[in-house]
Amino acid sequence: MNKNTAFKVLRDVFHILSYASNGDLLEAARQPTIAPNISKALECLALEASGASPGKGARSRPTSNPDRKIVLAESNVTKALSSSEALRDKSAILGFAKQVGIKMSAHPKDSYARVLSRFTTAVKDLPPETRSDVVRRLQGSKLSEIEGWINVINQAKT
Repeated sequence: MNKNTAFKVLRDVFHILSYASNGDLLEAARQPTIAPNISKALECLALEASGASPGKGARSRPTSNPDRKIVLAESNVTKALSSSEALRDKSAILGFAKQVGIKMSAHPKDSYARVLSRFTTAVKDLPPETRSDVVRRLQGSKLSEIEGWINVINQAKT
């Protein structure tokens, strides 16, 4: 069985468990036209639906997945870039890219989506500190001029 088929089977089983009670499943298992193996499977599903399954809770899932955190961080970058007012058209994307030091060009027939996608990929490839600065600038939360001078003064003291 390939992974795609296994995924579909499990999806369907969990879908059945989402709407059928253990009584519904037991009633289906007792139908005279059902094959004995299918009947046993339905009885097992009924046990699972009731919460009395012997293996229930035996498996534990990891509480945090670092790969998922990376995916979420990247999706946040994508969301911030695609929703930014500063990137309203192709020329704005190219201008902003130049401001933050990303070298990009676009051909006249390149669509807005293509240019935005290339810019998003370039931002994701930046080091994390630089990437967060770019996103912050896009969201309009740049340091004010006074805060900038305070940072310069504090750095000079150390």
